[in-house]
Amino acid sequence: MTLQITDDMRILITGAEASLLCGCSKRTWRLWDALGYTPQPVNIGRSKYWRHKEVEAWISAGCPKRVDWVYREPKKAKNF
Repeated sequence: MTLQITDDMRILITGAEASLLCGCSKRTWRLWDALGYTPQPVNIGRSKYWRHKEVEAWISAGCPKRVDWVYREPKKAKNF
């Protein structure tokens, strides 16, 4: 039995995937990252990744600059 990973299950996305979500080019995404306009990336080795849910929330918030952006994971409902 193998685990099928769907797009909904992905936690980290590449800059190319983030740019598609944002509706800009990869080059624009890289520029925004260099200028501090994107959410803080996760560095793994020499590669940069972004949290999928955070990028979606950042876009919904109107794409604020990194210094103004604070991402809070949605609270999970308690099971009683």
